[in-house]
Amino acid sequence: MDMYQLSIASQTKPVLPSHSISQDATCAMIERARMLVNQFIRERGHAEPPFLAEELAKLRGIKEIIKTDLGEIDALLLRRADGYVIKLNANRPATRQNFSCAHEIGHTFLHELNRPLSLDDDEFRGANSNTVGRAKERLCQAAAAELLMPEPVFKRYLAGFGVCANSVERLAYTFRVSIPAAAI
Repeated sequence: MDMYQLSIASQTKPVLPSHSISQDATCAMIERARMLVNQFIRERGHAEPPFLAEELAKLRGIKEIIKTDLGEIDALLLRRADGYVIKLNANRPATRQNFSCAHEIGHTFLHELNRPLSLDDDEFRGANSNTVGRAKERLCQAAAAELLMPEPVFKRYLAGFGVCANSVERLAYTFRVSIPAAAI
């Protein structure tokens, strides 16, 4: 394995309820996320965190990231004829914006896997009440986690910090994610 190449095939299964999301779909999303992280690592020349979603978005071809007041909404993905635009809630903490941006990148993977691009198709993610919507949201959460905390790198840091309450806080700070995201 190249020093800067993360293995696409994970040694462990994703930590998601099997009743709501197919294992194949989850693995496909994580594979897409790892491919993007690998490109990011190659371009910057090292595999050390943080892996910031705004930097990853540029490699994914996201045309613009706009920070604005979105009220109760964390983020919004707009699909345009010339590419994607992500809107982030400027009133959220930086770690939340980072994860929300990565989550929206995950939706671009879903679009790539499931359906062709249509012009001016705006996508809105909120509290989906249907099963398919919830499953898609969980897939995007898995992709976001892998984008920001790639499993092989995260495990290496966890081993270095040791498993304790303080290590979760250190991991969150190192990877620029929230403490709950690092704990999960």
